[in-house]
Amino acid sequence: MPVFNYSSLCSLVVIFLSSASTAFACSDVTGTFQVCNSCPGDVTCRLKADLKFPQDASDVTAYHKDTVQVERKGNKSDPCFSGNNMTGWGCTHVGDAYLDTLSQTSGPIKDRESVRIFNGNSGEYRITVSHVFTEEEVLLTNAQTAESRANLVVKVNGSNILKRSFRHNKNKNKNSHTDYSIVYNEGANAVNPNVGFVNPTYNGDYFVDVKCDDQCNCQITKVDATCRLRARLTFPVIDEQSAYGYHANVLRIFNQDNEECSYENTVTSWCRAYGDAVLYNAEPNYYDYNTAYTANIPDAGGKTFDMNFERFVGPGEAAYGYSPTSSDLTLYANGNEFFTVTGESGNIPLRVSCNNNCSCSVSRLLEV
Repeated sequence: MPVFNYSSLCSLVVIFLSSASTAFACSDVTGTFQVCNSCPGDVTCRLKADLKFPQDASDVTAYHKDTVQVERKGNKSDPCFSGNNMTGWGCTHVGDAYLDTLSQTSGPIKDRESVRIFNGNSGEYRITVSHVFTEEEVLLTNAQTAESRANLVVKVNGSNILKRSFRHNKNKNKNSHTDYSIVYNEGANAVNPNVGFVNPTYNGDYFVDVKCDDQCNCQITKVDATCRLRARLTFPVIDEQSAYGYHANVLRIFNQDNEECSYENTVTSWCRAYGDAVLYNAEPNYYDYNTAYTANIPDAGGKTFDMNFERFVGPGEAAYGYSPTSSDLTLYANGNEFFTVTGESGNIPLRVSCNNNCSCSVSRLLEV
């Protein structure tokens, strides 16, 4: 049974009892295990962030999903989120926060999501909450989306010291998705509920900063997302003049640690990707479709990203023939468009840099 001792006098050790369970204990210099934070001089400082929907959601017609994660200053390479549910610095992530009143007639279905920090003493933490865009919500009204936001409650040693919760903006008069009816408007193709048509102006992101001293006196502050970077791939509307065939595009985004956010890797700690940019225009009186792709980076200020905009040659093109119609790439900073590539195909490498004021610039890199 392996034991990992992290410090000297009174240390956190992790004892792996089995592959499915983990227990925590403290050890003094004699090697005697005690209850965590019970060694002489220890100060208990357990932090917990719960993301959950209101108790009474029976009168809401909605599908809504949010997610929570936390980073510890000095350990940003080891974030605590759904893709890394146990960190080396003592954080665990559990659950899946969503509300569904559409699929059940007997009442709403909902669940919560939590991050727990075993010892928050002398630490600085950034909690990030982001809306997760889903296909179920595409056709919902903005009022329905606004009514169903999740509440974040941050507790220190089991106490909600601020006596309040946090939520993302209401997004008044903003739908979560836009432009999704851009297929050839005929028959069954009149509605196109594809998750990739994310509204670039929809703000579902915010942060909560937590700073604790060595006595577990913690300051908790909500911080608005001031530099949201979004990248969208959309094809032109299909009409009588559109070329027949199939065309797919891929956008790969790399952060400064060379981590990729793309159609193949949709969930990272710094970016989420939605949808798939595909155009299929068949012969007349046959099924057509036109879908989109969006990547959302909630905290782009002071950062640089490399993007590769590519044509994807796959089985769809081989089966249905090549359409020369490429998607458009549009970049938005806080919902404001600042760069577009229109009507170009091939491999287009870009570098996007945003300063701390969220003024973003783009340069084209040499194609390798």
